[in-house]
Amino acid sequence: MKFKLVVTYSDEKIDVFKRLLNSLKNQKEQFLIVCVYQGQQSIDEHYSMIKEYVEDKFVLLQSERCSLSKARNKALEYIYENYHINEDDLILFPDDDCWYENDFFEKISNLDWRANEFYSFRVFDPYEKKEFGKRKKDISVNLNYLNSFRLPISVGLVIKLNVFRENVNYFNELLGVGAPVGSGEETEVVLKLLHNKCKGNYYGFIDVYHEVYKVDEVFILKYAKYAIGQGYCLKIFARRFSPVIWLVFIELLIRSLVGYLISSKNLSVMYKIRFISLVKGIFHNYDK
Repeated sequence: MKFKLVVTYSDEKIDVFKRLLNSLKNQKEQFLIVCVYQGQQSIDEHYSMIKEYVEDKFVLLQSERCSLSKARNKALEYIYENYHINEDDLILFPDDDCWYENDFFEKISNLDWRANEFYSFRVFDPYEKKEFGKRKKDISVNLNYLNSFRLPISVGLVIKLNVFRENVNYFNELLGVGAPVGSGEETEVVLKLLHNKCKGNYYGFIDVYHEVYKVDEVFILKYAKYAIGQGYCLKIFARRFSPVIWLVFIELLIRSLVGYLISSKNLSVMYKIRFISLVKGIFHNYDK
C-alpha cells in the first residue's frame, strides 16, 4: 500500500509537528506527506526542517490562516491535480500533534482491504496511558450510523484514496476547527462513506498516539463551542442520512446529565456545559 498524509501546522506547534515527522523516519512503506504551513515565516526554512526528517517524501504548501477543513482541502486539491490515484493508495489526516509507532504503516498494509474500504483506529496517549473517548483496545467493530459518532476520529482514519475521492472528495468547510461549526467534519466524512455503501471498521488493535486534553477552564470554553456544533451536526445529519441518529443525541444528553451528577469539579462543569450546548446546537442555524 502507498500512503498519502495530509497535515496542517502553524508556528505555535513546530515542536510537536517535529515529533510527527520523526515518527515517519522508520516507516518501511512508501508514503508522501503533504504539509500545509499556516504562517508568515520563510517557507525555505520549513522546507529544510521537514527534509531533515523525511528526505524528499513531502510537499510543502503555504497558506493564510484558515480552518482545518479548508487547509486539508488545499492539500487534497494539490494531490488530485498532481498525482494519479491508484487502487492501493490510502489517505490519512494526522493532526500536527499526533505521532505513530514505527511499524504503523506496515500494520495497516496487512489489514484486509478487500473487506473494508476504510478503517478507524484507537487514539491513545502513551504518556497518560489513556485512550481518547473510551475507544477500546483489541476489538474490531463494523462502523454504522450510530457508532460513527463514538468510534472514528479524523486522526485515526485511513481511507482508500479512490473511495474518498469518489464519495467525499473534499471536507465541508462549514465544519471543523476554525470553521463556523466547530466540529463534525470527520463524522460527516464517515457518514457519507456509509451512506454510499462503503464498508468501514473500527480496529482497536492499532494505535495512533495523541496526548489527551487536560480538562481546565480553557478546554471547557473550547468544548462549549464544539458541543454546540455537535448538536447542530446531529440535527443536520439526522435529516440528511438517517433519523436513527437522533438516538445518539439522546444518549449524549443522558450521559452528560449523569456525568454532571456523579463527577467532581471541572469534569462536572464540562458535562453541564455539554448538555446545555448540545441543546443550543439543535436550535442554532449557521446558514443565516
